[in-house]
Amino acid sequence: MTACCSAITAAYGAVGLRRSRLTPLGGVRAIATVGTEWRRDAIDVGLSHQQRRHPLETMVDSTIGEQDLGLYAQEELVFNEHLRTIVGLRHDRLAFDVRAVAPGPAGRLSPSSTGPKASVIVTPTDTMDWQLFANYGRGFHSNDARAAVSDPTAPILPGANGYEVGVRRSFGHRAEVAAAWWLLDLDSEFTWVGDEGITDAGGATR
Repeated sequence: MTACCSAITAAYGAVGLRRSRLTPLGGVRAIATVGTEWRRDAIDVGLSHQQRRHPLETMVDSTIGEQDLGLYAQEELVFNEHLRTIVGLRHDRLAFDVRAVAPGPAGRLSPSSTGPKASVIVTPTDTMDWQLFANYGRGFHSNDARAAVSDPTAPILPGANGYEVGVRRSFGHRAEVAAAWWLLDLDSEFTWVGDEGITDAGGATR
């Protein structure tokens, strides 16, 4: 006898809007951008014992609805043709709705997360074909909705800090090559154990 986990995405939808405005500040060009994004997923997830591809016992059967409404703002400062910076802030409001068709985790949660970002882009040559960049951003790791509702005391949207430095080389409009070193720090992470239909809570990861 073996356990088989199956997942079907029943529906998906997303939409985004953004608006930018250019404002000269002395010798610096300031480009302000605000926007919003919305996404919804409807998922059917099941876990059952089977033998020779015939289901014998349903362990977990859930209908999951997830929504994410994001609002963001950023300011890009172009000092000259060789240097520009970007700073921004993003807020996400999520909604988890887990319904158990068979015995299993169920519930509703509406967590939120806010994080900054920053970038520095340097163009060292007059030909504008080389770029050096450094990025930082704080976001979140979205855990399995079933894990989140089964243990509301655990971190639902644990923070994630991302760091990146790299170089980019363009060849006109024909091609572009980039190389980067990056690091991602997660405050916490849940692991869904598919064979047992339970959640295993973990600590920080890198």
